[in-house]
Amino acid sequence: MDTEQFVGHTEGPWDFELYGDEGTIFTPSKMKQSKRRFMRINNLNQTGEQMVSNGMLMAASPELLERVKELEKELAEEKENFRLFRDSVVKPVLKHVYSKEEEHKKFQVMIHALRCAQADLQGILPEFEPGGDREHSGWQTLDELNELLAPFDN
Repeated sequence: MDTEQFVGHTEGPWDFELYGDEGTIFTPSKMKQSKRRFMRINNLNQTGEQMVSNGMLMAASPELLERVKELEKELAEEKENFRLFRDSVVKPVLKHVYSKEEEHKKFQVMIHALRCAQADLQGILPEFEPGGDREHSGWQTLDELNELLAPFDN
């Protein structure tokens, strides 16, 4: 709501009184009696109850306007707080989570590559040393791979 359009309105508080079939909105301030009354509400196709309700609503306008301004200010502060929270907490956490996911994916790729090397050595080495004397340096590499990958075996 553009509250600037109401700048210059008659300051509140306002009151409403019903005099017969005419309602009056007035300021109970220290104004001269002749200037206190500033709006009349006539019974234009309204029931008495509608005229009273409408008059009370109009009389509450200054208070409602002030509350709208307060709420707009609170909303602006909450938006700023949310922006600060988003920028200082949420974005860094998400960045960390995504970087951890990327690290996890890279780690899984590395484990897969090591398992491929392990499988290759297990298949190739017996052909190089059919006697099984395990003197080839590939056997040490295979033993190291087996030890390294053991925690990841299910």
